[in-house]
Amino acid sequence: MKQFPLFLLSLCCLIGCTRGSSSEKAPDGLLAEAAQSKEIVALGRLKPESGIISVGATPGDRIQSLDVEIGSEVDKNQPLMVLASHEMRRQELRLAEAQLADAKKQIDLKKSAAADQLDIAKASRSSQDAFQKERDAILELISVQKKQVDLARNQLDQLSRLFDSESNRNRDLVTEDDLAKAKLALAQAEAELRKATSDLTLAEEKQRINNAVTESNIQVAQNQAASVSDSPLEALQSAVKLAKMNLERATVRSPIAGTVVNLFNRQGDMITNQPVLRLANLNRMICVAEVYESQLALIDDKTELSAEITSAALIDPKTRKPMTLTGTVYRKSQLVGQATLVDPNPLAPQDRRTAEVYIRLDNNSAQIASNYINLQVRVRIVLPDSGG
Repeated sequence: MKQFPLFLLSLCCLIGCTRGSSSEKAPDGLLAEAAQSKEIVALGRLKPESGIISVGATPGDRIQSLDVEIGSEVDKNQPLMVLASHEMRRQELRLAEAQLADAKKQIDLKKSAAADQLDIAKASRSSQDAFQKERDAILELISVQKKQVDLARNQLDQLSRLFDSESNRNRDLVTEDDLAKAKLALAQAEAELRKATSDLTLAEEKQRINNAVTESNIQVAQNQAASVSDSPLEALQSAVKLAKMNLERATVRSPIAGTVVNLFNRQGDMITNQPVLRLANLNRMICVAEVYESQLALIDDKTELSAEITSAALIDPKTRKPMTLTGTVYRKSQLVGQATLVDPNPLAPQDRRTAEVYIRLDNNSAQIASNYINLQVRVRIVLPDSGG
C-alpha cells in the first residue's frame, strides 16, 4: 500500500519532465534541432495522389448485377453495376421514343395536308384567266352589238326620211312594212346590246367574287400551314432526353480509370445514401506528412527535398526485412492546424500544430504503397546542407 503512492509520484514526475522538455523545444527549439540534425521527422499517411473516389447510385434502387470486386482494375466509363430499375427505364425510353415518333408523324401529315390545300388554293388562281377571257369576249360582243345598233338606227332613219319624202307618195319605194322591219331590227339590236352589257356586269361580279374567294382560301391555307408547329415536339423530346438519362443512371459507370479499393454492397442489396464502392488511381501514390509548424520554414518549394518513409507494416514478404519508401517533396500546405495523426508513443506531445507536406513517391515505392492505402507512417525529410 505504501509503494503505490510512490509509483504514482514517480509517474507524475516523469510526465511532467517530458512535457517540460517538449515545451522547451517548441517552437524555436525544434527548428534549431531540425536544422542542426539536417532532417525533419514527422508522421504521415499514404494516399493516392488523385484521392479516393466514392461511387454511389440512386437511393431506393437495388443492385441487379455487380461486375467488379475489390482489386478490380477498371477503365473510365466502364460499367460497374446494373440497377434493378434498368429494364423499367428501358421500357420508359421506348415509350417516350414511340410517342415522339407518332407526334412527328402526325405533324408531318398536318404539314402535308396544309401544303396540299395551299397548292389547291393557289391553283384556283388559274381560273381567273378563264373569267378574264369570258369578260374580254363579252366586251368584244358589246362592241359588235353597238355597231349593229348604230347600223340599224341609221337604216331606220334613212327609211323614215324616204318614207316621208314626196317621191314615196305612192308608197312604192318604202312601205310601212319596210319601216316596221327596220324598227324591229333596231329593237332587236338594242336588246342584244342590253343583254351583252348585263352579261358583262355579271361576268365582272363573278370574277370579283372568284378572286376574293381564291385569295381568302390562300390566306386560310397559309394560316393553317403556319399554325402547324413543332412546339408540341419539344416536351416529347425533353421526355426522351430524360428517359435516356434515367436509363444511363441505371448503369453505374466508373468516373475514373483506377482500382476498386472498397466494396460495401453485394448483388441484391438496397441502395442507400452511402457509397457502394470506392475507387482510386494507384499508379501515383503520395505521402501526406504533418510537419510541425516551426519546421515549415526549413522546407523551400524551390528546393527538391528527398524523403524516406518507414513503418512497422512495411515488410518485404520475401526477405522479411523492413522496407523504406522514397519520394520527393513537391508541395506544402499554407493551412496550419491541429494534428490529425496520433503518435503511438504515449510520451509524445499531443498538442502539436502542423501543416501538411506532400511527398510524391517514386515508381517502385508507389507500387508498394498502393497495397497500404491510408497507412500511417513515419517520414524523414532530408534537409540540404547549408554549408554547401
